[in-house]
Amino acid sequence: MNNARRKQVRAVVSRLGEAQKQISEIVETLTDVPTCAEDYVMDIQGIISDLDELAGDVCGIADDEQDSFDNLPEGIQDSDRGYDMEDNISELYDRQSEIEDASSDLSDALDTLSGDSDEPDVEALQSVASTLQEIKDGLLEIILK
Repeated sequence: MNNARRKQVRAVVSRLGEAQKQISEIVETLTDVPTCAEDYVMDIQGIISDLDELAGDVCGIADDEQDSFDNLPEGIQDSDRGYDMEDNISELYDRQSEIEDASSDLSDALDTLSGDSDEPDVEALQSVASTLQEIKDGLLEIILK
């Protein structure tokens, strides 16, 4: 992975960290005052939108890495460098899928905040925050190779 793509991955990790922090702050507030759940609907919708955008960014990075791999001579593709690139590409697509799943899970949790339930699903929000941490860790592993 070249430095430009590493920089893009770091930016994604940073934005995932911001989303994770926002969710954690919402969880903390809802744990103390569950009746204010509807106040956070717009915030969570914004986080969902950000996650969807980040999934697209990760897909773009993976596509660029795949293009670079495809343009390598066959001898390099069959070397350790080529194998590492293939692993990175696969990992990036896996992280993209995980971000999409986290967005979907957050959307499901949003239903409990928008009045469809008596209690906000704080555990679901905590789970998404935890998942974002795992995704960040996975992305950092890719750029540290």
